[in-house]
Amino acid sequence: MSVAGGQRKLKGAADKLGAEFHLSLRRRPSLQMKIIEFVPGERIVWLVLDNYFNFTEDKTEWKDTQVIFEVCRKGDHRKSVSPLGSSSRM
Repeated sequence: MSVAGGQRKLKGAADKLGAEFHLSLRRRPSLQMKIIEFVPGERIVWLVLDNYFNFTEDKTEWKDTQVIFEVCRKGDHRKSVSPLGSSSRM
């Protein structure tokens, strides 16, 4: 799964279990993430270690939240990566 692209900037590793990375989004929101589950081609779970959002009242509201992605398949081909949801405040 490619994390960087478009209006995003990535610092650090985002390709293995235990890796930590900083993701900056356009207009200054940013997230410090850790990969806590990684099954290549199937599933990835990020833990938000810290974040800053300039568009919410609580600027760090995603801290300690899990962001869960699964790869959707169509036949033998990977179709897309879709966020399933989150588990907040473990």
